[in-house]
Amino acid sequence: MRNQTNSKEISSEATESSSSTVPSVTNFREGFGLEKERRVLHEQGLKIAENHENSQKNRRKLAERFKKASAEKLRMFNTLLYEAPYAYPILSLIAMIRTKGYSRT
Repeated sequence: MRNQTNSKEISSEATESSSSTVPSVTNFREGFGLEKERRVLHEQGLKIAENHENSQKNRRKLAERFKKASAEKLRMFNTLLYEAPYAYPILSLIAMIRTKGYSRT
């Protein structure tokens, strides 16, 4: 019976001390403005996610445009070579000049 009384006393003391600690912890926590920071970080996270999504969409569009443009240029180049086979040496020379530079010495 004595043990039960002691455990009840200890339990009530722990409850009292924890109940008085809760408001002080809450006040301490509020002093940091964590709720405001949480909202700000949440908004920033949403903006980052939205920007990431937009970036992915734009990359896909750019890749698609590049594929179309590359295919079109290749088609034009092949047409040029078939229509004017003598143009190959000239085009080759132009490519060499642009990539390596050419000086007449």
